[in-house]
Amino acid sequence: MDNNDRNISDRIWNSYIHKFDGKYITFSDEIGICSIKLNRKLGFIQPYSIKKRQLVAVLTFRSGQHKTFFMKKIPTVGFISQNGDSELCIVFNEKDIKKFENILGIRKRRKLSDEQRKVLSNNMHKLRDAL
Repeated sequence: MDNNDRNISDRIWNSYIHKFDGKYITFSDEIGICSIKLNRKLGFIQPYSIKKRQLVAVLTFRSGQHKTFFMKKIPTVGFISQNGDSELCIVFNEKDIKKFENILGIRKRRKLSDEQRKVLSNNMHKLRDAL
């Protein structure tokens, strides 16, 4: 039996990444693949292997020097699958995502109280009415 799950449909990949919706900010790219958003402009996290419960962080850097500085901070729980001049792909287990939160700058969802949610909703309605 083939242990490779790279040929799974996009719908299954997307439903897998949506399980992180409650904690992290997810988005769909131009071809419809869902990813976890990073604070970095040039990076995202996508599933690597659903069967092995692995994720991949795809990162692009401004320069090779910036990449070298970043690589010193990588935890030893992941492995580098691609290493170019100014790009890097790090594969890690889903359970180790907490270790990568600060290093990668994974965008987290804000937890709002009901009062905060109502205030923000009212502000949006006022803004919409003003336009």
